[in-house]
Amino acid sequence: LGVDNPRLAFALSAALAAPLLALVGTEGGGIHYRGPSSCGKSTLLAAAGSVYGGGGLRGWVRSWRATDNALEAVAAAHCGLLLLLDEMGEAGADTVAAAAYMLANGAGKGRASRDGGARRAATWRLLFLSSGEIGIAAALAEARGGPRRERAGQAVRVLDLPADGGLHGCFDALHGRPTAAELADDLKRAAAAHYGTAGRRWLEILAGDPDGMARAAREIIGAWIAKHVPDEAAGQVRRAGQRFALIAATGALATAAEILPWPAGEAERAAGAMFSAWRC
Repeated sequence: LGVDNPRLAFALSAALAAPLLALVGTEGGGIHYRGPSSCGKSTLLAAAGSVYGGGGLRGWVRSWRATDNALEAVAAAHCGLLLLLDEMGEAGADTVAAAAYMLANGAGKGRASRDGGARRAATWRLLFLSSGEIGIAAALAEARGGPRRERAGQAVRVLDLPADGGLHGCFDALHGRPTAAELADDLKRAAAAHYGTAGRRWLEILAGDPDGMARAAREIIGAWIAKHVPDEAAGQVRRAGQRFALIAATGALATAAEILPWPAGEAERAAGAMFSAWRC
């Protein structure tokens, strides 16, 4: 169902990309799907989460509504994996502003131990997918103290993507369903019934040949960047392009491994479409 649905294909590829961060030596960060209510954002997260786990009411998905202290423990537990945070509107703007920066930066707060010494700060490297009706930049503007400029590099630490493609919300192709709502319901049912298989198999493949998989990923990353990122692009665009390229490469490798039942080139096309949407 990800075929011809770039937002869904990109979310699934991003889920599988998280364990490759350390192998290829690239930074972590976030992807934030912004769009109106009921356009399918939560469905994208549910499908991506089913790569690793599920069960319960929310499956692998967590809520933005948490303190930054609690989120540190959550982030550390997801190191090398995918973290999903749904409905940014449930959290206050100050929480979102601090948490988004902390998650992408990969480090928690420094604290004193009981004896007055410095306690070791939690660190992590992860990819997170987020959803909300407004973008991260808008959340920063609403945070305490009134309008504020984005911190340097914030725009590439958490990439804002439009969730509503204008045809059927998050979806471009309905694959025989009469409405986008029915496609979303089918995806959610599948995510609730079948989860964890793809992630386990993918980790087996990576663990079986980490150096070879890293080399293959770097080759695809280089080719994707050469095709999609202009030579004259600004530094932040090139930095963002690295994350899109990693996700494209991961999807391509997972397709070749028959984890993703897609035609060759689908993951690269989806990442290219999302990169264009981000740049707009």
